[in-house]
Amino acid sequence: MSRFSAVLRPLLVLSALACAAAHAQAPAWPSKPVRLLVAFAAGGPIDLAARVVADGMTQKLGQPVVVENRTGANGAIAAEAVKAAPPDGHTVLVSNASMITITPTLVKDLKYEPLRDFEPVTRIVQSSLVLVVNPEAPDMRDVRTLADLIAVAKRKPGELSYGSAGLNGNVQQLAFELFADQAGIKLVAVPYKGASEAQLALLGQQVTLSFDTMTAVPHIKAGKLRPLAVSSRERLPELPDVPTMQELGYRNFEIGFWSGVFVPKGTPAPVVQALAKAIGDAAADPAARPKLDVLGRVVTSSPDDFRRHIQAETQTLADVIKRANLAAR
Repeated sequence: MSRFSAVLRPLLVLSALACAAAHAQAPAWPSKPVRLLVAFAAGGPIDLAARVVADGMTQKLGQPVVVENRTGANGAIAAEAVKAAPPDGHTVLVSNASMITITPTLVKDLKYEPLRDFEPVTRIVQSSLVLVVNPEAPDMRDVRTLADLIAVAKRKPGELSYGSAGLNGNVQQLAFELFADQAGIKLVAVPYKGASEAQLALLGQQVTLSFDTMTAVPHIKAGKLRPLAVSSRERLPELPDVPTMQELGYRNFEIGFWSGVFVPKGTPAPVVQALAKAIGDAAADPAARPKLDVLGRVVTSSPDDFRRHIQAETQTLADVIKRANLAAR
């Protein structure tokens, strides 16, 4: 054996042993059922997106992936439960955008901090909002444009109400605060446990209007809701005749929401990566895509990309909150 081989062989053995040890230490995932804790009510877009990917993950992973709704406090109850869970990838938070990139700016004593307490995994679906009214409501029967709505609101200051999936940072609330500020009107906020409950309240005429999610589109097609504007930069393919808020003169009015996935801080990177891949694969499945497309645009990504998105959006919306004169509570 040459002197070079005599030196190289022990190094190769040590390298192989190190790789084997690292592989042995990498946690097997999933080793038991995975719980997706959804921070909002059943039937809303966050819940529906979670259930679509949970079904796909169950089929692909060989372990049950179950959805549990932990509602309340604009997502804080679910967030605190996941924050306290073991960091092993088996207890997962499914959030909306507002509790991650808006609420921390507006709530002084929040018991979680997104990037301190959680590992971002991926977004699932990104969606815009649709400003809708119930055409059967007495005050809304003749409201067919945003200008019509503003005229009614000015005749009845503080009487028109809107539903949102919570207060102190919900994206629907933020959209209405911006709208009311720029339009010079006063509206009454009515909080619910999720967007699905706010939508039911609008359909039942408990509230007057809503910046609803894309789950409103079937109700619009059926004539049960009347769209006045959308919050996206461009018109939506699903509603090509509905103008954007910016078209109607509302400056920098581009607000939407997404569903996002998080695990407790300290979850091993291989587990985070495996979870992101499992969600991405489930969302890309041809059987799942039609169910997700009605909720918005699929935007699964790497954990690092998701982290960068959170950082950028948090700063952008902090500027929006400042312009809307919303104070921390």
